[in-house]
Amino acid sequence: MCRSEDGTIEMQFKRLLVLFEDILKESEDYHIIKFPGLGYVAILGEYLPEKDSETVISRLSFHKYFTSPLEMADSLMENLRWQWYMKNHPPICSDDYKSISEMDDELSEEKYPDYFQTLRYYMSEVRKIIGDTCNERK
Repeated sequence: MCRSEDGTIEMQFKRLLVLFEDILKESEDYHIIKFPGLGYVAILGEYLPEKDSETVISRLSFHKYFTSPLEMADSLMENLRWQWYMKNHPPICSDDYKSISEMDDELSEEKYPDYFQTLRYYMSEVRKIIGDTCNERK
């Protein structure tokens, strides 16, 4: 896990959440929460405000604990890709891809310039936030 005594890592997590705030708001079934004393966790499942808390909790699953801002950024980028794909193409079987990132290889930049421009923007902003502080992939 990447650690920082001066709070830099915590600030990176927070800045990533701000960067992807609109994307997260649009996501019906992907959420990131912070557990006090634990850290940031991705949760899958729809938020159902009209349902009782027991029903809501039974429909949520803990997807991933983020040990670094880089892991969170990778997950947020995957969520961005899935949201774009679900809005712009018929649903696909998730088994079709080892990672949704493989979809990029199948799309033409000439045909989908807005998609690739969006990806470049977010990747550039993520690099600005994360920098070289936590560049090891596990």
